[in-house]
Amino acid sequence: MSNPSVMSEKEPINNELNCIVNEERAIEVIQLALAEYNNPESKFFKDKNQPEESYINFLIEKDVNDKYLLNSLLLLSTTIYSTRTSVFFDRLLKNSYLFESHSWIFSPEEVLRNGEDDTLEACLEYLRPLGYQKNSLNSWYHNCSILTRNYDGDIRNFFIKHNNNAEEVWKALYVAPRAKRAQKEFHRLGPKLAALYLQWVGRYNLYDLEGLNDFGLPIDFQLSRIAIQTGIVEIGDEIHSHNLSYKILLPLFQELSREFGWNMKEISESLWLIGSQGCSKGNGEKNTNCPIESVCKGILKKPTDNKGKFYSMKRIGREFKSWKG
Repeated sequence: MSNPSVMSEKEPINNELNCIVNEERAIEVIQLALAEYNNPESKFFKDKNQPEESYINFLIEKDVNDKYLLNSLLLLSTTIYSTRTSVFFDRLLKNSYLFESHSWIFSPEEVLRNGEDDTLEACLEYLRPLGYQKNSLNSWYHNCSILTRNYDGDIRNFFIKHNNNAEEVWKALYVAPRAKRAQKEFHRLGPKLAALYLQWVGRYNLYDLEGLNDFGLPIDFQLSRIAIQTGIVEIGDEIHSHNLSYKILLPLFQELSREFGWNMKEISESLWLIGSQGCSKGNGEKNTNCPIESVCKGILKKPTDNKGKFYSMKRIGREFKSWKG
C-alpha cells in the first residue's frame, strides 16, 4: 500500500472536456479530509451524521426484515431528486406517526395489490414530496412491479442475478443520460442515485456485495463544488455536471484510491460532509475549522440557471465568493 503522506508530483492534466485536472491538489485535499475524518477527536466531524442515518435507524427500530429495509431504501433513493437529502429525511421523521398506516408502500407485493392510484396517493401523503420530487413518484408503482414480477419482490435477487458484485449491480441499476425509456428496467435511477443506494447498503451492513468499497461513489454537487473550490478542477468555459462527475472526478478518485489504498466510501462521506455541513451551512463565511480550509479558494453556490452545468471563474460571477474578497 502506498504511503498517503507522500505527495504526488503529477502535473496538471489538460482534459479533452476543456478542464485542467490537478491530481496533486486532489491528493492533498483527500489527505486533509481523511486525516480529520479518521481523527476520533475531530471537532469538525463531531455530531455530523449522514442525512439518512436517523431514518434508517427508525426503520431498524421497527424491527423490519432485511428484505423490507433493502426494498425501502431502493424506492426512497429514486425520490432523492432536486432536493437536499437532509431535508427529505427530516421530513420523513416528522411524519413518523404516519408510518404504520403507510408502511405498505415499501412492500412491492402490497403495492401491486393496492393498485397504482392508491399507491400514488399514499406516497404523496407519507413522503410529502416537493417540486420536481413529485415526478419521481410516477415510477414508484413501476419499480414495485419490476421487483415483484422479475425478482420475487426482493431486490436481493437482483443482486444475485448480477453475481453479488457491486460494480455489476451499479451498472445494471442506473440509466445512462438520455437513454430511451424502453431500455430501462428500474426507473429514476441515474449513476449518482444508484451509487448512493449501494453506499447505503454498505454503510449500514445490509447486504454483502463484493467490491462495495471500491466500485465508485455518488458524485453530487457537494463533491463537485469542493473540486472547484480547491482547484482540483479548473473549468475552461463550461462543463455538464454529469461529465464533471463521471468522466473526470469518479475516474480520478478511483485511480487515487487504488494508488494510495484509500477507501472510496470514506472519501465520499468526508468530502460530502465538508460540502453539506461546512460549505452549505456556513452562511457564506469561511470556516476556519474546515479540514481543507488551507487549500480552499472560496465558496461556490449551486448554479441557478437549471442547465446542469458548471462554469469557469470568468463566467460564474456572484455564484462564487472568493476568500480573497
